[in-house]
Amino acid sequence: MIFLFLRLFPLLLPLIQLLILVALSYAVNYWLWLLLTLLAANTFYFLLLYARLRKKKVFIIWWHSLVMIVAGFVFILFVSDRLSVLLLAITYGLIYFFYLESVFHYFYQTGKATLLSLENVINYVNLLTVFLGVAALINFYIFINFYWLWLLVIAFAAFLILFYSRFLFLELNSKEHLILSLICTLLLLEFLGGIIFLPTSLYSLAAAVALGYYFISLVLLAQFNGELTRRTLIRYSVFTLVALFVVFFTALITY
Repeated sequence: MIFLFLRLFPLLLPLIQLLILVALSYAVNYWLWLLLTLLAANTFYFLLLYARLRKKKVFIIWWHSLVMIVAGFVFILFVSDRLSVLLLAITYGLIYFFYLESVFHYFYQTGKATLLSLENVINYVNLLTVFLGVAALINFYIFINFYWLWLLVIAFAAFLILFYSRFLFLELNSKEHLILSLICTLLLLEFLGGIIFLPTSLYSLAAAVALGYYFISLVLLAQFNGELTRRTLIRYSVFTLVALFVVFFTALITY
């Protein structure tokens, strides 16, 4: 019976998420209850997964899923156009579906575990989560007068969970895993703190932080795998700098 629920939930949870996000545009005053409902449904799935497999990694991925859900939900919370909300909800629902599918196939080690690689899915989901999460936090800072130190504290916790989940697939002991995640988190947080007050759009700031995450994770993974050379570092740096230039130049001419 539990296995049946585990196969049905990757289909049901994205539908629940879609309905909740669409309802959000009509009942914005109840946003907290809608968010808690979505988080509770997601938590129930991971509790079932743990009850079935008894693997501690389930809880790490559960924390990761919470950050992903909250980032997308809060981002959409500030979108006023209902058509945009619908399109974002559908897109995020599809991403959530592939995420849950990859989680299932990873823990059950099925034939689709390679095709739907959880490591790759988490990498791309993290990019999106950093972008949406930073944009959502800046919205809180601008529109709700959210204290910027609290913003950095929340960003620190979210970044730590994202990096910890990203490095979950490396052959590291618990201490090395945590230290590596903390170093990456502090680097990204320092980058966020350095650009947050730049006179540009919140979307360009969020995109810049996402690129920062991408660069840091690429360099650290290349170093761990023994593939980091001067040429590799230059290639990653040039790509990131060019991407940052495009982001800020686009924001400059449209700001």
